[in-house]
Amino acid sequence: MGCPQRFLSLRRVTMVAALISSMATPAFAEETPAGEPSAVAAQYARAPMADPQQVAELGRIRRQSIAVRRSLSAGVVGAGLASLIGGLVLVIPETDSGAMRIAGINTLAFGAVNVVVGSIALAGIRAEEAEWEEDRSEERKTAQGFQRHLFHALADERREAVSHGINLGLASAYAAASIATIVGSQFGVDEPQRWMASGISIGAQALFLLVIDAIGTTDAGSQYESIEALAASALSVSLGPDGGGVAITRAY
Repeated sequence: MGCPQRFLSLRRVTMVAALISSMATPAFAEETPAGEPSAVAAQYARAPMADPQQVAELGRIRRQSIAVRRSLSAGVVGAGLASLIGGLVLVIPETDSGAMRIAGINTLAFGAVNVVVGSIALAGIRAEEAEWEEDRSEERKTAQGFQRHLFHALADERREAVSHGINLGLASAYAAASIATIVGSQFGVDEPQRWMASGISIGAQALFLLVIDAIGTTDAGSQYESIEALAASALSVSLGPDGGGVAITRAY
């Protein structure tokens, strides 16, 4: 008889929780102007609500993450524009060795890539912010919507960390090539000044990219851990046509 009693007790708790949830929904429904029924508002009114503190915390973490991404991408675009200007300055004058022109060509190439990559990143950040942080912010107030945003945020931060990690590897390769070129210029190669200029120009760009991607990788990992801390086990109670039900779900 122990099991049936526990089942009945659990069902009573479920029904009480569902009743409390249904009593709380009119306050939300009243926010919809009279004569303008909203299917979305009605859906939110019927759905179990998430913890407001957790909703606010997720929003804070996401705003902080997006702010860092925007700053890094803007820095890449700014550095790219500076490299384009600097590259032109280096390419124009003619020298006997042509070393300045080699350095200018390298600088121009990195500058063009940085401007394009940084601009694409800024556009992607704005799209992410508009869709998930603005247009769909109301979804986070429901239990299911909150979990959906948690899943998305975790995947987004993981993707960001992996992307910066790959770029960090590329920046390290650029740095290694720079060192090898500079060292090689000291061992009897033809046109050693060109080698030296090329190595220095590549090294300057590699150093900048190493800093940017190290910051991006570290921040994305930190944001992932913060979001993961919110993704704890949650108990959701729902009332449907067949009666009440209890579901245990994990966000990761």
